[in-house]
Amino acid sequence: MPEKREDGALPPAVAGSLGETLRLNARHFGRSLGVSAPERTLSHADLYRRGHRIAAGLAALGVDRGQRIAMLAMNCVEMLEIYAAAEISGIAIVPLNFRLSPAEHAVILRDCRPVLLFFEDQYAEMIAGLRGAIDTLAHCIAIGSAPHWAIPFEDFVAGAAEAVDWPPFGDDALACILYTSGTTGAPKGCMHSHRGFRALGALMTAKMGLTASDRGLVTMPLFHMGGKAVQLGLHWSGGEMFIQRGFDPLAVLETIARERITVAHMAPTMIQTLLEHPDFDAFDLSSLRVIFYSAAPMPEPVLRRGLEKLGPVFIQSYGQTEITGTVLPARCHRLDGAEADWRHLTSVGVPPRGVEVRIDGAERAGAPGEVLMRSPAAMTGYWNNPAATRDTMRDGWVRTGDIGLLDEEGFLFLVDRKKDVIISGGENIYSREVENALYAHPEVSEAAVIGVADAQWGEAVCAIIVREPGSSLDAAAVIDHCRTLIAGYKRPRRVEFADALPKLPSGKIDKKALRRMRAAAGPSH
Repeated sequence: MPEKREDGALPPAVAGSLGETLRLNARHFGRSLGVSAPERTLSHADLYRRGHRIAAGLAALGVDRGQRIAMLAMNCVEMLEIYAAAEISGIAIVPLNFRLSPAEHAVILRDCRPVLLFFEDQYAEMIAGLRGAIDTLAHCIAIGSAPHWAIPFEDFVAGAAEAVDWPPFGDDALACILYTSGTTGAPKGCMHSHRGFRALGALMTAKMGLTASDRGLVTMPLFHMGGKAVQLGLHWSGGEMFIQRGFDPLAVLETIARERITVAHMAPTMIQTLLEHPDFDAFDLSSLRVIFYSAAPMPEPVLRRGLEKLGPVFIQSYGQTEITGTVLPARCHRLDGAEADWRHLTSVGVPPRGVEVRIDGAERAGAPGEVLMRSPAAMTGYWNNPAATRDTMRDGWVRTGDIGLLDEEGFLFLVDRKKDVIISGGENIYSREVENALYAHPEVSEAAVIGVADAQWGEAVCAIIVREPGSSLDAAAVIDHCRTLIAGYKRPRRVEFADALPKLPSGKIDKKALRRMRAAAGPSH
């Protein structure tokens, strides 16, 4: 167990740990902003100091390395403080998806078996119902108003020592367990080490060209790999971080203009919403040099508007909770280049230095197969699930479950999730190809393609479309449009329209939820 320091000084961080990154930021950029939210801010020095104090509080409650703590909150400064405590102490942390149901949280908590849970007061009722079902949970700490059975967060911090001496640990120690979205089954806990997360911070810094002068905006949830990766990059580079509770387009525009934000991370659907905001042109966004987007290639109409309004600031990334992936740099986002430049707009990019990508079973460039990746930032395996780990990780390669292809220049193109491939009349149909054709129609705002049962063909292509405002686009026009772009057997046989499509926290369209919604609605006519 750690020992309390009598001199009041902060002990040195463990070499090679995430805590060491925080210590160096506190030393070199201590007066600069570490994290800012509308309600409060912390300098880099304050963040490091508060992290030590929370870590000391954990030690006083008997929490030790080898155990796990969990955290349930929307983006807030306290999340970064709790992350810092875990990174300093070497205690593994499990951030929870606040959008999950109580039953889904129960499954995850029983799997990771935390001894302590930090939670925001808005989730008190749900946590009260779960406490008895998690036999390892000894302590609950509430951010905000605390129920009688929980410790108030600020009381917990105020009552803790300034710091304690934590025993050394290796950089292969478990830092964090991030649970997958569960789009292809039950959520799995991806284990990430200190070494892997430091490598991810370095990769993010290289991808976005981050420096200590950057001011980054994080709107994606910090329990998700996207938001966490950007946070790690900003910490690795010593940059300043601004966080928002969630995505509010007006608040994003105001923050970029007021704080002179230089880098931002958003999903393509968020970028589209931002560009369509009626007050977009009223804000000075000239400070932006990078908009880092992920989850899916940007629809060309959205990309065109973005380039016209903001210039060549877009960088695309592809990855998963299990592993970071490729990047499509800003210079590849060209609408006036050669045919290859146009084609690369639908690519998810090339692997950065230190990352390898190959297509399983592909004997030539352009042949589709499962995407395999290898990276120093990969997970070390799935928590408490050796069978799934063996299925996914082989000889250092992570099987992504995505179907893709590499062109002659090594650019990666995704065509589908392995489990989303539609087999119609014996032919494989990749939903991404059909969706690209749909997005080429100017009156299509959003589109998703799924397979539905068909008596004649086994499966049929079903397109669910959100129309642009004021559009009267109908099914016949959609099918006629696709006829000019893709083969006949790939065209949608059914076209349905919706006001909105369900989304995951990453901004991706949630096809699992879409299938459930469609099944509940009954057969279409």
